[in-house]
Parts: sequence; C-alpha cells; structure tokens
Amino acid sequence: MLLVSGSESCAGWFDELLSRIDALAGLNASQDALQGRIRVRSYDVSAYKCAADGLITAAGVELLFYALVTDVQREGARIESLVVQTRSGPRLVRARAFMDASGDSDIAALAGVPFELGDNAGSGLYPTTMLRITGVDAAKALAAVGEFKAIDAWMRDAADRYDFPRLTAILRP
Repeated sequence: MLLVSGSESCAGWFDELLSRIDALAGLNASQDALQGRIRVRSYDVSAYKCAADGLITAAGVELLFYALVTDVQREGARIESLVVQTRSGPRLVRARAFMDASGDSDIAALAGVPFELGDNAGSGLYPTTMLRITGVDAAKALAAVGEFKAIDAWMRDAADRYDFPRLTAILRP
C-alpha cells in the first residue's frame, strides 16, 4: 500500500516511480494486455525495489513490514483510516489520501469502492504489477512449456494442493 498526501496526485507518484525504475534500466516498454483493453508495464524487481525505497524514503514515509489491512474506517465517502495488523499488533493508519496498490483490490473491497476486475470481494484475479525476470531465453522457455497456456492447466491440476492467488499465469516473452 502506498500512502500519499492530499496535495499530491497519484499519477505524479507513479510517474516518478516509473522514471526512477527507468533510470535504473529496469523498465520495459508498454504492452497491450487483456485483448488490448489495457496497457501494462513490466519491470525488473530489483530496480523496482531500489526505486520505490528511494522514493518513499525521500518522502518520509514510515514502512510497515509484515502488515495486512484488516479494516477500513470511513466518514461518509472519505476513508479516514486503515486498521493494519502487524507483528506487534493492530495499528491505526491515518492519511489525507490512500491508494490501493495491494495487488488484489482488497483495500478497495474493504472500503466498498467499486473495481472492475475480479469478484468484487477483494480478489482482483489479475495482477496489478508485471515483473520482468532478466536473463530468460524466451524461445527456450516456450519450448520447455509447450505453450504458455499450459501453465494454467498445471495450476488447475495442483489447485487441490496449493491456494493460488490468481486463476491463471500471465507470461509475456
């Protein structure tokens, strides 16, 4: 979750984050996804971590590791605070603005905010971030799998043994 002050726009923060990732040579060009309905950006995980750490540290953000949002407190249509469960117990987080970057729309679901993908009950079903793994030969990976959709069948076959956060894998060469 990324917290922003009321005077900042969400787009400004994301633009800055993308700029920092790109400066570390960790950002791929935009790609079409979901039959051209959305554009996605994949990035190098290590570059993302470095860029995000630099951005939030410079803004004076307090990081909460091993934290999970368990409730949203609202005053009318405005989110007043989030109840966050940590290893040290629950904490109340207040801010002028909140941005759900959880990846599963769980905070939006708790707040009663509509979102399009998923089941509208806290499961986005599609990732909000795309990761780039460097040093992978796409032709060899495709040959090993047979076709990328084969991974979906493997996931369905293993569903009784594992609880996957998504229904399918999304892979791009």
